[in-house]
Amino acid sequence: MTGQLGDPASFVTPAVFYFAEHRFEPPSGRLIRGEQRLRLRPKTAAVLLLLLRRAGEVVTKAELIDEVWDGTTSDESVAVCVAELRRALGEHPNEPRCIATVHRRGYRFIAPVTTAPQPTEVEPAGAGRALELAELSRWWDSARSGTRTVGFVTGEAGAGRTTLVHDFLTAIRTIDGRSADDPVAIGEGRCVDGRGGEPYLPFLDAFSAICRGPSGARFRELLWQVAPTWLLQMSGIVESSALDALRRRVADRPAGRLMREAAEVLDAMSAIAPVVIVIEDLHSGDRSTIDLFAHLAQRPTRARLLLVATSRPTPTGASGHALGDVIGGLGALRRCERLDLPPLGLDAVTSVLAARLSPGVPSDALAEEVLERTEGNALFVTLLADRLVSEGALRETDGVLRTSEPIAALGIPDGVRRLIVDRLSRLRTGDLDLLQAAAACGVDFAVVEVAAGRAALAAASHRGAGDETEVAPALADLAERTGVIVEAEPMTWADGSIGERYRFVHGLVRDVVHEQLGGAGRVAVHRAIGASHEAVAMPVAWAGATAEHFELGRDPARAVMHYARAADAARRRLAPGTALDLARRGIAIADSAGAVVPGSARLGLQLCLVAALLEEHGPTSPVVADAVDTAEVLADAVGRGPEVILARHLSWSVAFMAGDFFAASARLVAVEEAATGVEDPALELQVADARALTLLAEGSPALALEAGRVSVDRVSTAASDSDDERPHRRSEAAVLGRSSAAIASWLVGSAEDAKRLAHDGLRLAHETGAAGIVCRSLWPVIAVHQLRGERRRVQHHASELARAAEHEHPRWSAIAGAFDAWARLDDPDPAQAAAEVQQLVERLLADGMGFGRPYHLGLAAEGAAACGDTERAVVIIDAALAAVASTGDRWYLAELLRCRAEALLTLAAEHPSGRLGFTRAADALLDESLAIARSQGARALEVRALTTVVRTARPAADGPVASAAMLRDLLGVLGIGVGPVDRLAAELALRGTGLGSGEPVVSPTGTLLG
Repeated sequence: MTGQLGDPASFVTPAVFYFAEHRFEPPSGRLIRGEQRLRLRPKTAAVLLLLLRRAGEVVTKAELIDEVWDGTTSDESVAVCVAELRRALGEHPNEPRCIATVHRRGYRFIAPVTTAPQPTEVEPAGAGRALELAELSRWWDSARSGTRTVGFVTGEAGAGRTTLVHDFLTAIRTIDGRSADDPVAIGEGRCVDGRGGEPYLPFLDAFSAICRGPSGARFRELLWQVAPTWLLQMSGIVESSALDALRRRVADRPAGRLMREAAEVLDAMSAIAPVVIVIEDLHSGDRSTIDLFAHLAQRPTRARLLLVATSRPTPTGASGHALGDVIGGLGALRRCERLDLPPLGLDAVTSVLAARLSPGVPSDALAEEVLERTEGNALFVTLLADRLVSEGALRETDGVLRTSEPIAALGIPDGVRRLIVDRLSRLRTGDLDLLQAAAACGVDFAVVEVAAGRAALAAASHRGAGDETEVAPALADLAERTGVIVEAEPMTWADGSIGERYRFVHGLVRDVVHEQLGGAGRVAVHRAIGASHEAVAMPVAWAGATAEHFELGRDPARAVMHYARAADAARRRLAPGTALDLARRGIAIADSAGAVVPGSARLGLQLCLVAALLEEHGPTSPVVADAVDTAEVLADAVGRGPEVILARHLSWSVAFMAGDFFAASARLVAVEEAATGVEDPALELQVADARALTLLAEGSPALALEAGRVSVDRVSTAASDSDDERPHRRSEAAVLGRSSAAIASWLVGSAEDAKRLAHDGLRLAHETGAAGIVCRSLWPVIAVHQLRGERRRVQHHASELARAAEHEHPRWSAIAGAFDAWARLDDPDPAQAAAEVQQLVERLLADGMGFGRPYHLGLAAEGAAACGDTERAVVIIDAALAAVASTGDRWYLAELLRCRAEALLTLAAEHPSGRLGFTRAADALLDESLAIARSQGARALEVRALTTVVRTARPAADGPVASAAMLRDLLGVLGIGVGPVDRLAAELALRGTGLGSGEPVVSPTGTLLG
């Protein structure tokens, strides 16, 4: 690594490069073209590898010498190797197709480079689509000029969507992609069945293609800088040595970050080169992929970006189909183009036939008959033309081709099926079994899956099947011999090993093959494929596919288990929409299966659903409340176990996050009852933290402090005794425990302990490197310094919080801004700071802030008072008191009552006519503040209330003289446990006891008005 960026050596070198008509294998140094295989000299192969890795960029001679010869040769050696490469590639320096000389500098590899084999032509060539290609070219011109351009290419299966886009990309690669000064970044991805697909997979494939194409090194660096969350998920791009650093950078990133990163990195890429992103078959995409496409389309910034999606026709706004809503919404806003591919007309069919039958010329009658039989379906036209040639069904008469006999009547889509079945019927014995097993896997499939499916078919027919070692070469042979399947990008298993993958040339072929599986055979094959996923190191992202195989294999218990895994994985990968879809699908299976699915498994799915709903809707949403109620009912039915504890804890969390501390207190009882007798360190930590936070909110700081210390102790024990808990999860528990303990310590009169605990939590949070945990740890640090009246320390840590929350945690950013503004209230002109405090606190309340609502309103009230707007301060304090009454968040209640008393005394001085009413109300508030502080054991707040009584010579319940004695004694008992600002204010009040002026002696920075 170099600095904060990854140099090219930090990224994995692909095992194979494809360019022009060549294939280069770096490990062996072989350059392959068709049947020709040439083994390059090691130095020549190394030169080619460096040029390919930096395709589209100038590679200087000095860089080549340094990289290939370790700096110990001359320019002549470089020239010799380049000359050897040009001879091997069959090109001349004056007419370069691959390697261009950059005068006096070095060389540039100018041909498009990929790391995946070029797909076999499976759809009709672009003949007959000239107008459509022109429309795509118009989109491209718009994008290149800097206007973000979004387009949908829609058409029925076989309409030629893929081929049209492929021809378009080929054109811009050959025309624009060769420009030395303006390369083109092209990324392609294809959606598969969205029920089980990995979230965002098509975009991951597209970004991977860009990273491995021209100027790939520059784009990889951009991903490292701007979109590390994406880079972490792109298998085979980053060296294993850099993965730990990358994981630390992306730890604890919130939902929504993937979308922001994708948008930002595409904008950055487009500053380097025009970017084309093609997402094929978006109608099959998972919800997260569709949401991301919509997000990118609606981004207001200018960019040299063309986003193209192909899809089957989707009714705009169609109920239950996210893509229909996206197309409809973008169309209404005029944010997208749409190109519908209609059936081919007569002229287009004639063009297709002319291309397929060249050098022969189709007659008008032949074109009309083909059009009639195919109804203009482009794929059907192509397949039928190939069939006519292979069967020798054409004859030339008068210089044109005609059929020797009428074409058999073919329907649509049955005709396509017949042609595919006819093509399949020509395969060798045993090929169909292999294809049927593959079809059960999907359009894309791994060798290990096919081996399992084929074994199930063989068992059903009492035949031998062969193991994976036999299936792999059989698939390779089938791909080479028939073209029905083609090689696909290899997959990376969870243990880091590489597995071979293939795909059907067209989804229609897969569908027809899958239909040929009998009912019983289909069930057995899907169940076997699901079991194969369990038996190997299947990536967790495949959990949805595994679940679907068990669903189709009629094994609901295992299907439910894997849908829960898939939902949890999707939520952790910042795709709550996909998590919702997966959880709901699993729930539907569990509900229909009844007693076959264990209650704990059904409950686990419900917990996944609640967690995903929380991400999407927040804790106050009615849909979250309904989901929590269902989880409670399921937990009642299960009775006991870890899932029940998690259900009770999640119910408590929702109430606490929503700011309903009455409900949180009641639900805590259920959490503790469920956890009784369960020995699980992780669950014990969660219960202890819930207890501490609830007691603090209720206004029982001494009990909260005790519970918080228990949590801190248990974190240390769990760190040594539990190997299965992630370190960052233990650290998060430690931060939560110290947070509640820090605030509670200040309340009970241990200001130094409060500071120590808060900063200890911050230290642990920094060790995780997770931005979210750091943000959570900074709030108690800032709050403790605010309660201690230390404005400069508040400002310092608020700035730290703002940096930690930048672009990722908007609520924490608002909190940082509010505290920073509070710290500036002692400026000569506090009006701007006061306005900022009030505005940011209002935003926090509107966003549904739970814990600390009355406290943050107190900050806003202090801002109003600092500007002399006492009446506004009273209004805000009343809102804070109303929040206490409605939520049960009572820990700051005594201070709010004292602040209101101070405000009323100020109003009494400003309005002599109402002085008596104001002062009586203030006296009652001070009495109530003292009573509450004492009942809660909040001695820090008792010190403040007594200070106000003594300083203003109010009678209060104890009388001014007795109050002064109590204050003096309390200061003596607490010692340094009273913050320095509060201690100074109290001592000055005591010193001025004989004055009785009612005017403040000092204005302590840690109080509202005093």
